[in-house]
Amino acid sequence: LKTDPNNKKESKGYLLTIIMADVLTDEQIQEFKQCFQCFDKDEDGKLSTKEAIMGLKSLGVNVPESDIPGGSVDFTGFLSVVTRKLQVLDAEEEVKKAALCFDQDGTGNLSTAHLKMILTTIGDMLSPAEADQFIRECDPNNSGHASAADIAKVLLKFA
Repeated sequence: LKTDPNNKKESKGYLLTIIMADVLTDEQIQEFKQCFQCFDKDEDGKLSTKEAIMGLKSLGVNVPESDIPGGSVDFTGFLSVVTRKLQVLDAEEEVKKAALCFDQDGTGNLSTAHLKMILTTIGDMLSPAEADQFIRECDPNNSGHASAADIAKVLLKFA
């Protein structure tokens, strides 16, 4: 990547791209670049808000218009939005891993009785009623078990 060191906007974009390169794989950056170019119909290096939202949706990233600053976004801004949204996904994975620490039998599930005990006795404890509500969200079929993935989704929903 070449940049004009006197152009502050270009230098900032270059730095942001380098930082994001540490977060995203080369394959991801290439995929996002191809998507960006596909939606850049007039080939001006920018996507309108609508084009950016359509491009992001095609990648499975849903964002409100307010996440697209200034009515248009260049590739660096597009990568920035994707990176922020991917970090949310990474948070879900981290919470899932934490929930798996309490998986007593290695199935990826926690019994709801064990989950209630954890929720009412460890850390920021919930009341029994709050724990029951949380468990209903994690185990809507009342199977007696909640998956680590469902626990993570419910936790992040209320975070």
